[in-house]
Amino acid sequence: WAQEDAQSVVDYDEDRGYAWYSILSYTVAETRCREFYQEKLIWRTAIGKDEKDFTYNRVYWNNTEVSEEDQYCILGFLVVVAVDATVCHMEITPATSVSNPTAAWLTQTGLENEMPWTDLGLDGAGQVVAVSDTGIDRE
Repeated sequence: WAQEDAQSVVDYDEDRGYAWYSILSYTVAETRCREFYQEKLIWRTAIGKDEKDFTYNRVYWNNTEVSEEDQYCILGFLVVVAVDATVCHMEITPATSVSNPTAAWLTQTGLENEMPWTDLGLDGAGQVVAVSDTGIDRE
């Protein structure tokens, strides 16, 4: 990423470009975000099987206890990735979590912490469950 490229962003749309230029300048100045990139991002790469297949780079970021500087670093990272001509797709996917303690009482009675099946020792151990979902609805 060169200074001239950042300046072309500014020339494209002055207000928006200046905002991104400021973020990028802040994040690449000296080594301000080096620790963030090395210690707070987790990188996973899946190499494509052949030249027709994509290589995926997944970057995970635990955004708990985020400083203002961390926010600038992640925005700077996204700018650099977004302008890379070899990148064809970017998306932010929210983290998923399992909340079995809540699901247990919701499915049994709908009353918080009322779980008569669990109280009787019925906990699903040894059972096989299948779930099918098309995954089409992205909203």
